Amino acid sequence: MSSQTTLTPVQPEQKPHVFEFGKNPVRVVIRNGEPWWIATDVCQALKHTNSRMALQRLDADEKGVTKVYTRGGLQNIQVINEPGLYSLILRSNLAEARAFKRWVTHEVLPQIRKTGGYQVPQSFADALQLAADFQRKIEQQQPKVEFYDAIIDSKDTLLIGDVAKNLQVPGLGPNKLFQFLRRQKVLKSDNLPCQQYIELGWFRVVEQQYPKKDGETGVTYRTRVYQRGVDGIRKLLKREGLL
Repeated sequence: MSSQTTLTPVQPEQKPHVFEFGKNPVRVVIRNGEPWWIATDVCQALKHTNSRMALQRLDADEKGVTKVYTRGGLQNIQVINEPGLYSLILRSNLAEARAFKRWVTHEVLPQIRKTGGYQVPQSFADALQLAADFQRKIEQQQPKVEFYDAIIDSKDTLLIGDVAKNLQVPGLGPNKLFQFLRRQKVLKSDNLPCQQYIELGWFRVVEQQYPKKDGETGVTYRTRVYQRGVDGIRKLLKREGLL
C-alpha cells in the first residue's frame, strides 16, 4: 500500500461540513483552507463496492488520515483531496458520476467557500489579492476538470500498442506493457482484461472473425482500452516508479 499524508487534527469548532448527494451524506473537513473529503462517504456515493481497493489506487498525495469528530468521538478517518476525489469519480461505474462531479464543483465547493474554511479578507487590498489568487486557482484547475469530463464522456478506444506509444515510456513497447498489466492482475494470461477492470470502464473486448484455411470462420478477441483505462494504466506505472 502506498504511503499517505498525515494531516493535523480537526479542531472542535471545525466539525465536518455535511452535504447531501441524493440520500448519501458526504462529509468535508477543511485543512489549511482546502477541502478534504471523508473517503468512505465518497466511495458510498459513487457506489465503489470495495472502498479499500479504490483508495489503494490513489497516489500518496491524493489521500491522507486526519482526526475527525464523529458520533463515536474523535477518530482517525481516511480523507481525500480534490485530485483524489476526481480520481475516484473516474473509476466509478455510476451513471451519475458526472452529476456527482457537477454537484461538487457547482454546489459543495462554492458553499464551503461562502460559509467558512477559506480565509476572510480583512481589507480591500486583501480582498483583491484573494480574488486574484482564487481566479488563478480556477484557471489552473479548469484543464483538469475538462480532462476528467472528456474521459468520462469518451467512447473512443485504443489498442494496447497505441497505448504504449502514447504513454511514451522508454523501453515500454506493447509486449512489455502486456507483461506489466498481467503482473498487476489487470489482464489475464490470454491478455484479455479481468472482469473488475471491464466493470471499472477501463476496457472492452472486441470479437473479430477471420477466414480459416479450411474455409471455416475463426473468432479472435482483442482488448481495447478506453481513455479511462489509459489514465488508470498511467497511474499504475507511476505507482510502480516506471513513469
